[in-house]
Amino acid sequence: MPAYYVEFISAQGPQRLPFTLDHGRPLGPQVRQILEELNQRGLVLTGGPDDELTIRWHGRTLSEAQTPGELGLSPDRPLELRLRRRPQRIVEAPVPRPEPAVIRFLPKGAYASPLAGAAGALAAWGLFTVVTELSGPFSSYATLDLLAALLIGALTAPAVLGADAARRAESVPRAALLGVLLGGVGALLGSLVGTFAANLLLARGDDASFLAARVVYWMILGAEIGALTAARFFRTDRRRVFDGVVTGGVAGALGALLLALPGPTDFWHAVAVMLLGAGVGVGACALALRRSLAILELESARGRRPGLRRLLEWPLIDGATVAVRVPETATPALTVQCEQGRCRALPAAEDGSAAPRAVVAGRPLTRPTELRNGDVVNIGPFEYRYRRRRPLAS
Repeated sequence: MPAYYVEFISAQGPQRLPFTLDHGRPLGPQVRQILEELNQRGLVLTGGPDDELTIRWHGRTLSEAQTPGELGLSPDRPLELRLRRRPQRIVEAPVPRPEPAVIRFLPKGAYASPLAGAAGALAAWGLFTVVTELSGPFSSYATLDLLAALLIGALTAPAVLGADAARRAESVPRAALLGVLLGGVGALLGSLVGTFAANLLLARGDDASFLAARVVYWMILGAEIGALTAARFFRTDRRRVFDGVVTGGVAGALGALLLALPGPTDFWHAVAVMLLGAGVGVGACALALRRSLAILELESARGRRPGLRRLLEWPLIDGATVAVRVPETATPALTVQCEQGRCRALPAAEDGSAAPRAVVAGRPLTRPTELRNGDVVNIGPFEYRYRRRRPLAS
C-alpha cells in the first residue's frame, strides 16, 4: 500500500507524518484510523468541538465515501487534514397555513331559536285553551288575558333558553327553570303595562282605537317577554336585551294584526302566539349568532351529522371565553378565547379525568393554538368545525 504524507496543525504547530492508505477502501474510515493513531501519540488537530473535518488533496476537498483510487490520489502530494466551522444552516420561518376565504352562512341556531320559541308559545296557547274550558276564577277578560300572558311567557322563555343551553352542552333544566322565572316576570309586567296603555286608547271608543289598543297590548307584552328572556345573557352580551325588546315587540304587533284577519279566531290566535314566540327566540339568540365573530359547531358525531335536536353550537365574540364540552362528559375538553378578532384554542386543565384530548387541524392540542377559518377540532368521536363569519381585519 502506498505511503502518503499527512499534513495537519496541532497544539505543537504544523505537523507532517507518513501513513499508508489502501486504494480499495473508502477514504473516511482510513482517515478516522489516522486520527486515532495521532490521538494515541498525543497529537490533536486544532479546532472547536463543533467543527467538522475536511480532507484536501491538491487544492480540492475529498469525499470520505470514495476510495483513494476513485478519487485519483497519488503519494506525490500530501493529504491535508483541517478542522473548520460547520456552515450555518439557514432556517426558514414556517409559512403559516393559508386561511380559506370567509363564506357567509346561516348558523343552525339562527332558525332553531325561533322554532323553539314558537313551539313553546304554541304549547302555552294549547294549555290556555284547555284551562278556559274549566269553570272557576278564570271568567273575566282581564283574568283570562293575564293568564294567557303568563302561560306564554312561562313556556316560551324556557323553550328558548333550554334549547340554547342544549346547543352549548349546558344544563337544560337549570336554563329552563330560569326561563320560567324570567318569562313569567316579563309576561306579568307586559300584561300590566299593556293593559294600562290599551285602556287609555280604548277610552276613545271607536273601532280604530280597539285595533290600536290590541296592537299596543301585544307589542308591549312581546317586548317585555323578549327583554326578560334576553336578560339571561346580559353579562356577556348586553345588546341581546335591546334585540329582545325590538323583535319581541315587532312580533307581538304583527301577531295582533293577524287577529283582524277573517277566518277562525282560534287559528289566528295560535299563529299570533307562535309569531310572538319566534320573535322572542330571534331576539334572545338568533341575532347574536349572526353578529358573532365565529361559530364553533358540531359537524359530526360518530360519523353522523347531528340534527337540530343534537346540535352543539357556540357563538364566539370578542372578549369572551367559551368552554367546549362533549355530550358524554361535563368536563370541558378545551376552551376558546377571542381577542381583537382572533380566537385561539387552549387545552383543558389536567384533572385526572378520562376525557379525550382535543386535536386541532390534525395536531394534538398541547398549547394555545390560533384557530383559522375552516379548522376541524376533533374530540374523541366528535368533530367540530370553526367557521368565521367575517374576514379578519388586516
